[in-house]
Amino acid sequence: MESYIKMLDYLNTHELDSSYARIIIYLIKHINNVPKLSITELANECFVSNATVSRFARFFQYENFQSLKKELTLPSQYKPEFNFRMNSKSVDLITDNPKEFLKKYSQAIINSIEDVSENIDIEKVDKILTLINKQKKLFLFGSPSSLNLLQEIQRGFFISGSVIYTGETIADFERLTNYIDSQSFVIVLSSFGNFLSENTKLMNAIINMDCETCFITQHTENLISTSFDHIISVTKRNYIEAGSYPTILFCEYFVRRYFSLFRKK
Repeated sequence: MESYIKMLDYLNTHELDSSYARIIIYLIKHINNVPKLSITELANECFVSNATVSRFARFFQYENFQSLKKELTLPSQYKPEFNFRMNSKSVDLITDNPKEFLKKYSQAIINSIEDVSENIDIEKVDKILTLINKQKKLFLFGSPSSLNLLQEIQRGFFISGSVIYTGETIADFERLTNYIDSQSFVIVLSSFGNFLSENTKLMNAIINMDCETCFITQHTENLISTSFDHIISVTKRNYIEAGSYPTILFCEYFVRRYFSLFRKK
């Protein structure tokens, strides 16, 4: 899904009448027709050549046009609980009674936030922050979909007078592993643990390095996480329906607490 995200990023940062932007816009607007769309049809609709469409596919790291079509149609094939964390009952409820759905959805978020505030081990977090402050190099890993949160943490450490390195793509994170050594502290952030399961090679490389590691998650049943030196489960139980609100709350506390303890005056 990283290539899919990069397409949206491209659309947000380039002229809307550029060749690639026109292709992206057409694909999004006609997503249901993509499986039977030929490269020639797409080129004609976007006023570009077949070669431009082929270059477009390779630019976004698809093997070819067929691979592009296959990945673009995947999200529409997923069940609602994957895209929006809703089961069939929730879909029926928001369709028939949106007010009641909003009430229940809001309560689920409130419950998850209260779980964070009531159950976080403050002393444990402070000990981890102290370890982080003692290391010379800090690294932060997470999925491209968590980019805003990763950058928010990076800014928080910057304000405190500390540098923490992060990236925007898996390629960025793979590059960062070349700089990890025994004086490094690596934080891996994944609300539901997907980043671990989707990047096992990268995670194994980090875990096997001679460095301190910490995994932050709200998914309480992730077995891969046991390989990390430190684990922070921001909630006591899983709140799939609440999304990443618990993780966002904890990370905002995390950087504020670090600032209060170790800011450079």
